[in-house]
Parts: sequence; C-alpha cells; structure tokens
Amino acid sequence: MNNRQPWTKVDRRLVTEPIPLGGRTVELVARLSGRLWAGHTSTASHAGALVRIEPVALIVREGDEARSIPIEDPVRAPGTGLAVVAGAVSLVCMLIMLVAHRLSNRR
Repeated sequence: MNNRQPWTKVDRRLVTEPIPLGGRTVELVARLSGRLWAGHTSTASHAGALVRIEPVALIVREGDEARSIPIEDPVRAPGTGLAVVAGAVSLVCMLIMLVAHRLSNRR
C-alpha cells in the first residue's frame, strides 16, 4: 500500500537569539521558504526538501529603541538575468541543431 503525502509549503521567518554587541543587541532575521515532502511505502520511508534560506534584515536594539535594517541581495537580479540569457542561448542552439539534423536527414 502506497501512503503518500503531498508536498508541504514552508514559509517561515527565523530570528536568532539576541547577540550583545557593545551597548546594543543585534538579531539576525532570515526567511526560510520552500517545499517539504515525506512518504512511505510498505518497505521504505523517504523524505525530501527543496528549501531556500535568505537573509532579510538585522534588528538592532539600543535601550528601548529597535531599528530594522533590511538586507538586499545584490547578486539576485544579475544572477537571474544571466540564467535567463543562458537558457535562451541554450534554446536557440538546440533549435539550430534540430534544424541542421532535419536538413541533413533530407538528403
């Protein structure tokens, strides 16, 4: 009997324990997102996960004041652009190879 469970969506905010730094306290904030999967059959159990952890902000506390300093990822936008360009180049090359193969088989 196969007793599968579907993928479970994960979206959590993680905050570290306060870190004392001079007269201030710093907390690191990250976002955990992704999917978890677990299942089992009569002979085996198995699980998997596709997760991403990304830093979101620093919370700096000084006395009664708290400031949140957002963390921006400077690599994400250029990295996504490069991935799109690489995918497009790959697709164009694959199409050229397909056309060349079909033309060579005509003769």
